[in-house]
Amino acid sequence: MKSLRSLLVWITLLTLIISPTLALAQDDDQEWETYLSPDELLTFSYPADWMVLDYAEEEEEMGPPFPFVVFAPDQETLDRLDMDEPFLEGQRAMAVVILPAPFFAMMMPEALPEEPSAGDYASQVAVMFFGSFEEAPAEGAEEDPTGGLTLGEPEEVELGEDVTGGLVTLLSETDEGVVIARLLDDDLVAVIIAAGYPGEFTDDLRQLALDVAASVEYTGTADAMMEALLAVPEFELEESDVDPATLDGNALIDERCTVCHTRDRIDQQDKDLAGWTATVDRMIGYGADLDSAERQAVINYLVETH
Repeated sequence: MKSLRSLLVWITLLTLIISPTLALAQDDDQEWETYLSPDELLTFSYPADWMVLDYAEEEEEMGPPFPFVVFAPDQETLDRLDMDEPFLEGQRAMAVVILPAPFFAMMMPEALPEEPSAGDYASQVAVMFFGSFEEAPAEGAEEDPTGGLTLGEPEEVELGEDVTGGLVTLLSETDEGVVIARLLDDDLVAVIIAAGYPGEFTDDLRQLALDVAASVEYTGTADAMMEALLAVPEFELEESDVDPATLDGNALIDERCTVCHTRDRIDQQDKDLAGWTATVDRMIGYGADLDSAERQAVINYLVETH
């Protein structure tokens, strides 16, 4: 399961409160703890003997701009995920992420139908978290955002009385598991990820993921989350004496800006100088590797051509 550091996008935690009705879906033999996020917006149930890492709490300054909580049976697994290391044999983990629906429309407008289902959201999250983007596809080659990831067809799953979600299975060289999406309202999507070492994903772990999905509640708003997503994070820019006019902004975009998302996402947008400056600065704040001259070269190219 990739850590948020490698995704270069956006994430932190809000809050969920367990509904008594939905809690009935949980296995009576499993002992549960209730997780409450630091901002008291998110709560969910998780296995009582598992350990929790909340990126919003651990990384206040550089944490994700929406709720992102990872939990696993042991600290070693959490440490490996935090360092972008793949699962070892016997390891497994889960995550709860809350995303605003407008985020999907902004980041991948071509990937979802006009009225996406929970299963559609689950599929896109699986690609975001487990796919592997090439920095620059070979000339004439079609970019494969899944990077060899195999996804099952979305299926509807019952989570509680009158509550359903969408589930997709996933398999890659380093991960096997499921992604479950549940529509909390028209603008908020709760995502539950459960994964482990390939060949070791069990029905028990799948059921745990369903139980966690049934327990999730969030009292924050999509508007507040989108505002945080669109804010420009603080960053230190490396100064350069190079003349930006001598740099190839188009090549820099292909090399530096497609590490975590497709080129299509950039080319579909049309902004003025202020808009592109804010976008490029936001991406640098999220980790895009550009110095001061490269930043200006990219901005100049985008303003002239988009």
